[in-house]
Amino acid sequence: MYVREVDGQTLTFAVSGMLWEGSLVMIDQETKSLWSHLLGGSMRGKLEGKSLEVLPSLMTDWASWKARYPHTTVAVSTRTAKRFRRQVHIFGRPLVIGLVLGKKTFAWTYGLLNEKAILNSDCDGRSVLAGIDRKSGTAVLFDRKLEGKVLTFQWTDGRLVDDSTKSTWDLLTGIATAGDLKDQRLQQLPGILSDAAAWGRFHPESQTFSRKHATQKD
Repeated sequence: MYVREVDGQTLTFAVSGMLWEGSLVMIDQETKSLWSHLLGGSMRGKLEGKSLEVLPSLMTDWASWKARYPHTTVAVSTRTAKRFRRQVHIFGRPLVIGLVLGKKTFAWTYGLLNEKAILNSDCDGRSVLAGIDRKSGTAVLFDRKLEGKVLTFQWTDGRLVDDSTKSTWDLLTGIATAGDLKDQRLQQLPGILSDAAAWGRFHPESQTFSRKHATQKD
């Protein structure tokens, strides 16, 4: 999910019909520039070299979202809607949730997240909590630093708890629901859901987290 404004101009995007490295290429209607949907950067045209700002977002199933936000409206794509259900994320092709921090990139595989539920990761000095709601297949990334202190989390009896205060947290919102830190919120990071192979092609130097990187206690 990106901000559509570039240099004060709001852009309208469409599918160009082209692929680059097996990945979708977008086109903006205002300048006809071509954009990588995975990188969020313009590859050709008047805006070549420009980048779109990434927004934190969730890719989840409608049932889970509506249960939390019952008054939400949704755009339904009747042609492809049946293809995108929670099983795609849980049992489908290898997926990652990726993160771009400056010139460095990081990725967490869905396979590892489904196994561990959460991971406390260090990303070049940035403390990151990666997690997944196993029921819906929804992956999330949060900054573990809160008010100057880095928190370490555990997944205990189906609950997200920090080691320092034993507060309980909502995994999908990053909000503390009970304990000393109740109502505090972790900063959600702009994770990018991607096919694992595509992420590797676009970010060949990316660090992909595996069991040896996890600081969560088993």
